[in-house]
Amino acid sequence: MRYFTGLDRVLLDCIESGDAAPYLQLMKKFGVQTIESELRCLEPEFGSSPDLLLAFLKVTKMALLSHKDYELTQSYLALFLKVSKNRNCRLAKFPYMHMCASITHQEYDVHG
Repeated sequence: MRYFTGLDRVLLDCIESGDAAPYLQLMKKFGVQTIESELRCLEPEFGSSPDLLLAFLKVTKMALLSHKDYELTQSYLALFLKVSKNRNCRLAKFPYMHMCASITHQEYDVHG
């Protein structure tokens, strides 16, 4: 069983409220290593619920659409994609890649 982290609780609260501001405030308090660790811990293979990973992606999308701290939010998404890739995660096996593509408005090669 995995215990909820501060980020987990904030993500779920943001989904419930429809406001990404608490997420952005919390992430700004974290150092780079903490952010990377939190993002790694969101993945189901590390004991997290797929719902938390989806919550992260939805809150990221909300933050981007709010146009507040846009570049910072993009950097969190980029770091998430980087840590996923560094674990040799094949994009085709990543069930939420379509959500990432819609957030960034980019196409990803899911076959390569």
